[in-house]
Amino acid sequence: MSLLWRLAPTASAKGVARKLATSQSSSTNEMFLKNMLTVTQVTRSLQAHRSDFTYLSTTVNVPHEAPWPMHLRGQSLNGNYLRQLHRRKLLPAAYVEAFDALQFVWCTRSHKWTVRLLALEAYRTLHGDLRVPHLFVVPDLNPAWPKDTWGLHLGFHVSNIRTGRIKCSDETRAKLDALGFVWDMFHAMWETNLLALQEYARRFGNVNVPQVFVAPDDWPRETRGALLGVWVNNIRNGVDALTPEKITQLNQMGFLWKGNNRRKEPPLKVTRPDSTPTERYATAT
Repeated sequence: MSLLWRLAPTASAKGVARKLATSQSSSTNEMFLKNMLTVTQVTRSLQAHRSDFTYLSTTVNVPHEAPWPMHLRGQSLNGNYLRQLHRRKLLPAAYVEAFDALQFVWCTRSHKWTVRLLALEAYRTLHGDLRVPHLFVVPDLNPAWPKDTWGLHLGFHVSNIRTGRIKCSDETRAKLDALGFVWDMFHAMWETNLLALQEYARRFGNVNVPQVFVAPDDWPRETRGALLGVWVNNIRNGVDALTPEKITQLNQMGFLWKGNNRRKEPPLKVTRPDSTPTERYATAT
């Protein structure tokens, strides 16, 4: 019994064991953080030509070659663990500052939005608006664009933001609004063409636009290059798709629905009592 009593750990022994474990854990963490910082510094130098940020994968497998330090070559470091420490606010402030100075990417998801916003800012600076074509891709190696946006399929991202496939927080939505993000491209195109039509009327005294007419470069910036003649022709052929408000806007400008002066009003919109909610058109009497 006395032997068993001697072998049983006392409260004091347990306390010492805990202190030793904590000390060992702290020492291990300190070494881990130093190694991760070194790896991040080397990675920053290697990625500088393509990025203003520092990306590390979930697991960092250090290569057996320069410029990697000899004592780290062949090691695997847990990048996710570093991010978890940061997320839980367990990183010492000095390390947070050091990683931030290297533009370390703490959260991949939020960083994607950082890059999208950078691309949208650059597009607006270069083009004057955010009416990004669906197939637009940021040109590669172009110094007019932030490095991290090179090759980004910006038009695809913009379309997915509009449709909700790419989710955004209220904070991000506010940033997009502040940039002038176009949430409804069809409405924006309508407003642009309507402005071009008003400019045409101001310059020529009518809105009988030839089908081949394109808004020239000395017109208001947002209208330049607008295929106004094609748009007017499409309006005449697709009057069924217009809302009453849009028809009124055009009528107030003296729009020629048949391309001549004999008829300036579109067919009246009527709905038969026994019809579906789809609106139909009938000839005015």
